[in-house]
Amino acid sequence: MKKMYIVLGILLLLIPIKINALGVTSVRISNDQTAMTGDTITVSFYLGFNGVSPKDDNSFGIGGVVFDLEYDHDALMYMSAEASGFASAYVQIDGEEVISSIISGEDILSNSCADDILYCGEYGVTLKFYVRDTDLDSTQIKINEVAILGWQLENGSHPTYDEDDMTGFESTVNKVHTVTIKKVEVKTEEPTEVKASTNTETEKVISNIATEKVENKEVISVDSEGKSNNNYLKKLDPKGYILNFYKRNNKYDLAIEKGDNELELEVVPENDKATYEVKGDKDIKGNNNKIQIIVTSESGKKNTYTINITYENDDNKKISKFILIDKFKDIFKQYKLYFYIAGGVVLLIIVMIVIINAVSNKKINKELNDL
Repeated sequence: MKKMYIVLGILLLLIPIKINALGVTSVRISNDQTAMTGDTITVSFYLGFNGVSPKDDNSFGIGGVVFDLEYDHDALMYMSAEASGFASAYVQIDGEEVISSIISGEDILSNSCADDILYCGEYGVTLKFYVRDTDLDSTQIKINEVAILGWQLENGSHPTYDEDDMTGFESTVNKVHTVTIKKVEVKTEEPTEVKASTNTETEKVISNIATEKVENKEVISVDSEGKSNNNYLKKLDPKGYILNFYKRNNKYDLAIEKGDNELELEVVPENDKATYEVKGDKDIKGNNNKIQIIVTSESGKKNTYTINITYENDDNKKISKFILIDKFKDIFKQYKLYFYIAGGVVLLIIVMIVIINAVSNKKINKELNDL
C-alpha cells in the first residue's frame, strides 16, 4: 500500500529529517461493547514501540501513525478521531479509509525525544461512531494494518524514500472491536456524516504543516529575574483509567464509572519549582463534571489543564479494568517461547531442590539411626 507515502511523503520532501521505521511492541483495542441504535460509542486503539525512549538523544520520536479503518457504513457512522499530541485526519486513499496522525505545527521540527517535543510515549487514539438504525444484531470495527514513522531533524538533505518499498514501516495488527446492537426506536435524526478527505486535500494540509519554520520551535524561557516560565505537566495519570496525556494538549475527555464522584490523579510538573492546584477531583459533579489542574511556573505564569468527565452507560464495560490483562496477553503472545523456557528453568530448579532436600534428609536419618 501507499498510504504512508500519501500521508507523510510530502514531509520528507520539505524538511531535512532522518527517518526510521519503528517496531511495534504492543497493540491493543478496547473491549467489545453493547450499544443501542442512536448511541454514540467510543473505541480506543493503542500502540507501543521500540526505538522510542524519552530523554534519549539517539531515540527517534513518533512523527506519524497511519492505520486502516474497516467498518460497516450501514451500521455505524464515523464521527471523529482524537489522539493527544497529534493532528488526526480521516482520509480516503485509493478507496481505503485510514486515520492519519502526525505531530502538528512547529512541534514536528524536533531533534529527538530528548526535548519532549516529539511524541515519545504509547500512541493512543479514541474513535467515535454513531450507531445507525440497523437490522444488524452486531457489527465489527477492524484495524488490519498500521504504519509508523519515527524521525529526527538533522542538517543536510533528506534521505531517499521509495514509495513502493514499505518494508519495516507497516505492521499487520488484525485488531477487531465487536459492537452488539440493541434495537430501539431512534427518535432523533442522524448527525451529519463526516466525509473522508481526498488525497489532494490531505497533501495540502500536510504541506502547510511541514513548511513551518524551525525558528518557531518553542523554547522554555525565563523571566528577567532568571525564574523559569515552565508551567507544563510531565505526567497526568488518573488512577484506574487511561488518559493519553501530552503536555501541550490542555483539554481531555474521560469516561468514568457511573456513580463515581471522585478521581485520584497523579500529577507531576515538568519543572521542579512549578506548583499546581487541582479543582474538582473530590467533587466532580459539584465542579460541573470538570477537573482542572492549574500549574503555576516559578515566575508566576499559569497554565490550566481541563478534564471533561462523562459517565459510562450501564451497558458499556469499563475499558480500564481489562487494560493490564490485554497488555499482558499481547506481551505473552510475542514472547511466549521465553516464558515457556523461563517456566521450565524454574520447574527444573524446584525439582533439583526437592531431590537435594530428599537426599540430605535421607543421610541425616541414616546417621541418626546409626547412633
